[in-house]
Amino acid sequence: MKLVVYLIITLLLISTNVQSADIEELQLKAKNTQIKWQQLQLALNSSEDDQNKTQKTVATLRAEYQQALTKELNTFDQLVTTKAQQEYQAYLAERVFEIEHQHHCKRMSSQKECEEEARITALDKAGKQGSSIIINSTTDITTTRKQLNEDVVSDSDFKEKTSMRAFTNISSYQVVESYKLDKSKNHERLWFIKISVHVSAKQNDYYYQQLVNKYKQRLIIHLSQSKQIEHTQDLQTTQYIETVGGIPFVMVKLPGGQFIMGSEQGEFNEQPTSVVQVKSFYIADTEVTKALYQQCIKSKHCNDKWKSSSVLTREEFNQPKADISWYDIKQEFLPWLNKKTGRKYRLPTEIEWEFAARSGSQSDYYYGDRTNQICLYANGAKAKDVSEQCDDGHNKKLAAVKQYNPNKFGLYDMLGNVAEWTNTCGSLYSKMSQDCSQAMIRGGSWYDQPFYLRTSSRIGKNKNTRLDTLGFRLAYSE
Repeated sequence: MKLVVYLIITLLLISTNVQSADIEELQLKAKNTQIKWQQLQLALNSSEDDQNKTQKTVATLRAEYQQALTKELNTFDQLVTTKAQQEYQAYLAERVFEIEHQHHCKRMSSQKECEEEARITALDKAGKQGSSIIINSTTDITTTRKQLNEDVVSDSDFKEKTSMRAFTNISSYQVVESYKLDKSKNHERLWFIKISVHVSAKQNDYYYQQLVNKYKQRLIIHLSQSKQIEHTQDLQTTQYIETVGGIPFVMVKLPGGQFIMGSEQGEFNEQPTSVVQVKSFYIADTEVTKALYQQCIKSKHCNDKWKSSSVLTREEFNQPKADISWYDIKQEFLPWLNKKTGRKYRLPTEIEWEFAARSGSQSDYYYGDRTNQICLYANGAKAKDVSEQCDDGHNKKLAAVKQYNPNKFGLYDMLGNVAEWTNTCGSLYSKMSQDCSQAMIRGGSWYDQPFYLRTSSRIGKNKNTRLDTLGFRLAYSE
């Protein structure tokens, strides 16, 4: 049997590779975006005394960064669409191959009946062969952890799986040869038939979306957002990078120590102040992003409450994950993450969170007390006092992580963007009792005025609460 379909499959597989020439423009755009992002980070960390001048510089650089990022992501979208359409058109194109079949006819069937049976069976066989044109390839990444001397290292094994799906039509065919075989006996007929078959794939929106998703996954490593993790501050801390599903995040080790928790100038639930002790622990330098949380959803361990797309939009990749309850984190995300990494990640306690946010300060904000500087450090609502207003570049909307000045521990967005769940039950400092149907929330969000972005500000929420202003950050103890 001569079958050209295997050659077609080979050509299809070759055509799915993204050539380096195709991504050169994307890489140039990503490089420009990365330069703009690094310039923004340098300005955010500037020690310049003139805060008004610094704010204007930061506002300009943030706008330039957003413009460069938009151009980069437009190029990304165009390249993904082009590659997906090319492969989809190859999928829809008509293909021709030959089927040979030796048919055992029914006993005592006439020659005409025998030939008809052979033709129908050959066409059925051609339909099944034609379905093998469609190949869906998926990659599994298996991560294993092992001990080498005193260090724990991770190895990733890549396994390619191939499955076939039938989505074809036989548009036409021709009988090339058809005759009775000489070895046939009187009461049994053997019939040989060869047909040339024209097959074409059915329109399949689901398959096209699979192609789009595939090219997004292949090309996303070239985006500047996947490289920003490499830009780190020169800090007197220890840190490590964990990678899950191709998504990296940084864990920063904070020293143990003591500090004064609460504020006598704050709200009633921030009083009285007290001196508290903290043991050394690790905390993530950003809030958990949508990209990382999406890995849990894709693995079916996290329930997607809002039935969102399996592929994030270009704006969402580095935004913090919100709209999740305390129980979603504790019962779904953390068990999945810990099984993946072999560690015991958790939510920080309220004491750990405030220690991390203050980073050695005792002021209202970790940079000082004045709200007219807050736009350099946090994504929040504008200050109520007109004279204290400043532009943070995101008017009441979520921002990607690492667009504002980190604190002295190198932690980003501890104030603003999304408020953060902690692992501490609802409580008042003035009372010993706790309400463990609630958990304490810290840091304030993009929706909150500067007063509620102070490091000592706190509020309790029911653990079932899901808000677009509420996310979380990882902690870890050795």
